[in-house]
Amino acid sequence: MSPNTLEQNGKLSDFMLAELLAEASDACINGSLRLSFAEQKIVIYLENGAVCFAASNLRNHRLSELFQQRQIVSNEDLAIIGNVSDAELGAKLCESGKLSASDLAMIQSQQIAVILRTALNWTEGDWNFNALARIRENLRVGIDVRQVIFNSTREIPVESFGDKFGFDDKFSLSANGDLTLDLQPREAFVLSRFEGVHDFAELETVCGLPEIELTKILFALWCGGFVNRDYSRRAFSAEKLEKIRDAKIEMRPNAFNVPQITEKVAAPVAKIEEKPAPVVDERKDIEIFMARIKNATTFYEVLGVSPNAEASEIKQTYFQLAKQYHPDKFHQAETDLHQLLQSAFPRISQAYENLKDAKSRELYDFKLKKIEAARNNAAANEQNATGYFTQGVRAFESKDYQQAMSWFAQAVQLEPNDVRFRVAYGRALATNSKYRFQAQAEFQNAVNLDGNSIEPHLALAEFYIKYKLPKRAESELKKVLVLHPNNAEARKLLKNLAL
Repeated sequence: MSPNTLEQNGKLSDFMLAELLAEASDACINGSLRLSFAEQKIVIYLENGAVCFAASNLRNHRLSELFQQRQIVSNEDLAIIGNVSDAELGAKLCESGKLSASDLAMIQSQQIAVILRTALNWTEGDWNFNALARIRENLRVGIDVRQVIFNSTREIPVESFGDKFGFDDKFSLSANGDLTLDLQPREAFVLSRFEGVHDFAELETVCGLPEIELTKILFALWCGGFVNRDYSRRAFSAEKLEKIRDAKIEMRPNAFNVPQITEKVAAPVAKIEEKPAPVVDERKDIEIFMARIKNATTFYEVLGVSPNAEASEIKQTYFQLAKQYHPDKFHQAETDLHQLLQSAFPRISQAYENLKDAKSRELYDFKLKKIEAARNNAAANEQNATGYFTQGVRAFESKDYQQAMSWFAQAVQLEPNDVRFRVAYGRALATNSKYRFQAQAEFQNAVNLDGNSIEPHLALAEFYIKYKLPKRAESELKKVLVLHPNNAEARKLLKNLAL
């Protein structure tokens, strides 16, 4: 495969970094993004769509500069080490006892956040993606970039968002929004107006906000993971993504050298002697620990402490975890353990940062209570909605269509994203020609919610047949047969239409 087929170039005026990272995350691709603006250059490495490292040619992005700004290491200690790469600087400070491994991991995450914030605000310049570029094993840094991206999009001038969304873009609420991100009042208002799937024009109507302002808010909500976006205007075509995913490159361990901004692919190094694998008990212990981290839904569960734990217990637990599971402890083992722990440790640090301070912990506890209340309400709504739906089915089967409409309407109001409820409500409405337009809208809402489900398409086809719109009915039935070629009901209805 030609290297050129694994590269793509573009302008940041067309696709900003936030858009490129969102596409990369959705597609789970590997490679590097090289950005340039005037004399400034930044490279971002991606692994399975997630940012794992970033470097810059700007002096204020150097690790030594961050140490000085945050007064973590004295100027005298930095002068003794001299002008070395960031990776070597961190290693020497840890070896000399001037810096703990956990503090180094935290400052490296902050360094990448600073680099990203700079690039996220660029609305001019060039970008290049290279699927063959990989970051060296010992330079990967775990970082959750959603907070950085979310906040940075708010700082971009509003005029930069003029043509970001197309007329055919569809938006819906996401179940994966980061609950640790604080929404501004207008962002929360826009989220509150969602009911099912909307295009931009519909949202503009229900929100009553100027187009350019709504575009910026939607862009931030999409980047923050609060909103799903179904769109066609992409930086990477489906064909390009397929080639990128098929790209293979041999990964090798390496020495301590930060990749220079001019590199395309990390240079190979001499093969080193293999080390014995960790003992089974140690691996099993780490796997249990990783499973706990993965399944944790709160910062308390991440650290493994009670919500009522004293501050001293939280601190002691964090330092014990840092001592036992810090990635650097397993670096020399040259196994996947190092990479696994590197992906988990930033979450442990984030949990400790939120719980170590009384004020931030109080705010977090308040958020947890709101989340729990929302979950309880959602569970109650789901239970009530199912009850209303069941009552509606009984009324419909008894041919009490007016009562069925009432029950189904209440079910839809509580659970607007349930396709079954929408279809049932539409069928009840369709029994009365007075409500035919509302019935059609319900069927269309169901199709928009799940275009791969045959039930909404069949219901819409039956509706069109009932109201003597055969061409539209035929179109819906053909969609059913694309999804399920042997669907007997669709074939029967199509055959009847041809008579």
